Amino acid sequence: MYLTVTAMAKPSLKASPKGLQQAHEAFTKREFTQESLAAQLGCNRSVISKFFNGENVWEKYFTTICEALEIDYQKIVYGYLAPSAQNLVEKVRTQVKELTQELCGTMRILDMTQPIELSQIYTDVNILEKLTALRRKTIDELLKECGYDNFDRFGLGKVVEKRLLGVKAVEKYKKLIVLGKPGSGKTTFLRYLAVQCNQGIFQPHLVPIFIPLKYFAEDPTQPSLLEYIRQQYSGCDVTEEELIELFKQGSALILLDGLDEVSAEYQEHTLKEVRSFSRIYFDNHFVIACRIAAWEYTFDKFTEVEIADFDDKQINEFANNWFKNKSVKSEKFIKYLNKNNRIYQLAVTPLLLTLLCLVFEESASLPNSRSESYHEGLDVLLKKWDAKRGIHRDQIYQKLSLPRKKDLLRQIAYSTFEKEKYFFTPLEVKLILKKYIEKISNFDSDSNISQGDIEELLKAMEAQHGIIIERAKGIYSFSHLTFHEYFVAKRIVSLIPQTSDEELHQDEDFKNNDKFPNSEADNKLISNQKLQKDQEELQKLLKHLKDRKWREIFLLVAEILLDASNLFRLMREKADQILEGKDNLQKYLKLVNKKSQSLLQLFQIKDNLEAKKFSAAIRAFYFDIDYDIDPDRQLCFLLEPRTKYLTCGNCFTRILKEINSLEEGIIHAQKYDDMTDEASIKVINAASADEIMKIAVNYGIKSKKIRQDNREELERIMSDFFEVNNTMQENEERLKHGADKVREVASKKLLGDQLLGVSFKDFNEEDQQSLKDYYYVNKLLIDCLLQTDCLVTFQVREEILETLFLPKIL
Repeated sequence: MYLTVTAMAKPSLKASPKGLQQAHEAFTKREFTQESLAAQLGCNRSVISKFFNGENVWEKYFTTICEALEIDYQKIVYGYLAPSAQNLVEKVRTQVKELTQELCGTMRILDMTQPIELSQIYTDVNILEKLTALRRKTIDELLKECGYDNFDRFGLGKVVEKRLLGVKAVEKYKKLIVLGKPGSGKTTFLRYLAVQCNQGIFQPHLVPIFIPLKYFAEDPTQPSLLEYIRQQYSGCDVTEEELIELFKQGSALILLDGLDEVSAEYQEHTLKEVRSFSRIYFDNHFVIACRIAAWEYTFDKFTEVEIADFDDKQINEFANNWFKNKSVKSEKFIKYLNKNNRIYQLAVTPLLLTLLCLVFEESASLPNSRSESYHEGLDVLLKKWDAKRGIHRDQIYQKLSLPRKKDLLRQIAYSTFEKEKYFFTPLEVKLILKKYIEKISNFDSDSNISQGDIEELLKAMEAQHGIIIERAKGIYSFSHLTFHEYFVAKRIVSLIPQTSDEELHQDEDFKNNDKFPNSEADNKLISNQKLQKDQEELQKLLKHLKDRKWREIFLLVAEILLDASNLFRLMREKADQILEGKDNLQKYLKLVNKKSQSLLQLFQIKDNLEAKKFSAAIRAFYFDIDYDIDPDRQLCFLLEPRTKYLTCGNCFTRILKEINSLEEGIIHAQKYDDMTDEASIKVINAASADEIMKIAVNYGIKSKKIRQDNREELERIMSDFFEVNNTMQENEERLKHGADKVREVASKKLLGDQLLGVSFKDFNEEDQQSLKDYYYVNKLLIDCLLQTDCLVTFQVREEILETLFLPKIL
């Protein structure tokens, strides 16, 4: 009998699929409605609804409903067993309980120093009933699904298909094949099913049997699957006769893990045994787990499903479980993820999310080096994940060394990204593979690489590491945009000569040159020629400087280069060229610089470098004083946090009465902080410009200094957007929306000509775009300089800060 112990200790039953069909027929025949049946039985309509939805219903109601329908409840109940059979199940469950808990109750992966209880960390998985690789989607449809229009939030892994809770899928399908990418949580899911069944929470009428197929396949005695199971449970005093009887009556939950981990030499035997066992003991419940790209087999009567990537809710749940009772709080981790979209995209894979949690737990942060974070994630997929579990895969891909594999991935990444092909066809990938393989000496150079070899190589790449995967039928992509971009950056850097002058002395190109250096002048020639080599490759990259889709590539290249000074100089030159020859825009820069100089006097700054940074930050602020380009003020906040007072003062100037200049507004913002005891509502502690808008409006309303013509509108914004408590993400979205509305009000009240002398809207569309591009490139330059773990000379750093947002001729 399928019993579930609820909080009130009431046993419940539910109908089997066939039983539901019988119940529906009886229901229709007697012309019941759910309302009339509920009224007849004296229960809520929801009870009747649950019964016909195949959900658990209190045993008393279940049997009463069956009586009203005139059907035998024992014949339709899910998992009903005769008393003698139930006694056997309970006996065997008791005997194997300790072993099952030992095999499946804990997990230890990656760099964990000790195993942890599965129940402490497990997060429910979702199932896609239609495999992603079998979806018939066009590339345009996939781009739309993934958010191509907003490339900052673009994610290759977004799936819009309906999801089913994992345990529901196991209940729905008696024979199930669970497929998934490497690290998607297949083994953890099967272990969870075993533990839940072992504890009588899930399928309590069954006995869980968990078998790692790798160990079965490599057993030197080559036993049958039945014999292997008997051996594994012989220490539990379960006899072969009891196991056979258990299987005959269909009372086992057979969990077969890691079919893809079975070596080629053992595959035939393993497949034969699994097929034979599932046919002979067909009435049992089976779940087989395998990597999706390694699935090449056919199992009659089995349904194939796929484990979906984690969604937002699952990521939050996993993090909350992981950081529970630890000094590092999950809220901080989740907040970090939400502000780093590329890192967030890695977190949809349970294995990589575990890696992120391990690293974050150690230092309450992730490494400053984004390239190091991506490298570590790739290292797990390319090497550690299989190696730590002792798995050796023996296909054509094994002939490639790890450096060769990485180089091949760089080739694919660069060739596709440059053409804006974030999704690509098998033919496009195979052409790259063929050209690359033909150049490798350890492949047979005398024979042609067959089409079959190339197809096998592509499948092996997908199956073994899951870095390139099939997104829809005949359409591939990198599993994460993060990895695609990382390999592009690595490819670019690999083409830039990063050698010392001493190493260049040994270069054959120089040795064969009549001007081979032997003096200081010759050494200077070497440096110039090395610089020229660098520039040739960097100029190719700089063609994409204004393309927002290449932003992450620039950040990664800056960080990976041994010295990014030359890159930064070239980026600064390209930025200046955007406004070069445009007298009206140069005049605008002069005005920005002039206005900025007066504001610097409000802050007492003695250090020369600090003054340069602050001057640059004020120029960045004035450049977009009317919120037209960067309302979030990301650039000026990055350069100098005290520009938060400029942002707040600017808002005060526009919405408060009796403040007639930006200088007065800034002073007022500083005084507000001096008078405010609570750190969380100080301007200088605000996490964003949106929060500053909220602080400014809240202060204005409470102090009754809001301009009369603004009052009603700002009070409504305060009520609708700034005083609502929801989830973290909802709060941020609502805060952003409210702050934008405040900016709309503010921008109407004090036009640019009163603060700067000219407004952004006074320029034509072409000039406006030039100003936007100029700001974007300068912001990218500062992000590369200050937001990455780059190496750059002090001289170049100082030059950039000193000349940022300055006209060509002052």
